[in-house]
Amino acid sequence: MAKERISASLIFVFLLTVLPLGAVMLGFETIGTLTEIDIAIGESSNPNSFITGEYWSSSGFTGRLIYQGPAGNTLTVDIGDPLVVPNSTNGFYFTRAISGTSSDKNDWRQYFLVTRAKGLYHDGNTQHDYSGVNIIVDQPGDTITITRGAGFETVAIGQTGYNTTGGSGIYNGSNGYQYLYPYRYLWIDIIVIRSTISNGLGANGARGYYQSILTFTGPGMNSNLVLRGYNRPRSNNYDPDSYYFGVERVAPLYIPYSELITKTTLENSLLVGYLRYHSVAWSGTVRFASNATGTEANFQFSALVNQVVRSFPYYVVFDPSIPNGNATRIYTTSNTFSSTSTLFSLPNLIGGDPIQNKVLQGDIRIFVPSNLTLSSIPASTYTSIIYCILTTN
Repeated sequence: MAKERISASLIFVFLLTVLPLGAVMLGFETIGTLTEIDIAIGESSNPNSFITGEYWSSSGFTGRLIYQGPAGNTLTVDIGDPLVVPNSTNGFYFTRAISGTSSDKNDWRQYFLVTRAKGLYHDGNTQHDYSGVNIIVDQPGDTITITRGAGFETVAIGQTGYNTTGGSGIYNGSNGYQYLYPYRYLWIDIIVIRSTISNGLGANGARGYYQSILTFTGPGMNSNLVLRGYNRPRSNNYDPDSYYFGVERVAPLYIPYSELITKTTLENSLLVGYLRYHSVAWSGTVRFASNATGTEANFQFSALVNQVVRSFPYYVVFDPSIPNGNATRIYTTSNTFSSTSTLFSLPNLIGGDPIQNKVLQGDIRIFVPSNLTLSSIPASTYTSIIYCILTTN
């Protein structure tokens, strides 16, 4: 049965001045498990005992978030769908799945996350456990602060930069200190630790599959991690999906209007974001909408100017890279894009054996009508949202 939820969105703002911000990339590598978490097991109810030590080899290791961007950004971790958790929201829960849209809130296992950030130097081989400790995420709204930067950006001659092994110095054009950030990528290990606090489980507890949905949000980042657990399931138990789905805004928060009005065709459209979906078992289909209910594709930038709403249209383009396809302008919400029909081996950026997934990845672009000029609209701050709607089956 297909299941649809509004999973991620892109928010764009532009001014008539240039205020660029660093672009970010947030992905996920499934090198652990999103699907085989045995929630009959209770490990610990003391999150503070996990501040030190490595836990990526534990059975609750799901994988790792991959980050590129400046230092100082913060990821907020929250419950992705409050309809599938108990009434209490003082933690994270697996609840027993009974259909594609609901779960039994009386059967649950509480859990918390142990996370640890590390860096991969530009040589592509050397890893750096720069934090040395874990960040515990045990309450909705907890945050993970990214204290280091990562990416391929370079510095100019005379500026301080980093070499391929993280050493710093003044770049002279040939001494190797050309990188703006010390790392090529950062990653954050995500480990599920099952609490001893539960309800409806145990030797005679409710059998079946259990589900939990997490969101990771930050500046220009909106990602969803859908986990599946189990408690002695039968073959006729409802089997929920599990996947990663996220979008990243790569355009600056403030898009200069003078630049935007030069983007007037599909061929020279402005890259504003990336979309990523992958699952080890479930196919995914994405469509785009201009409203939260997913019924319209009338994309507009708008602002309140002198108590009057002023707006102008723009057009959304999706250019899939996996599976390879043609760049397509979104005319209606009936324009859909599906993951590969067969499992696709995603390479791991940090290392480790690739795991086969059903994958959809691509660029989100925009362009505007060709009749816009610098004097077409009054100066103000205009905003818009693109809703990316995922259906899994």
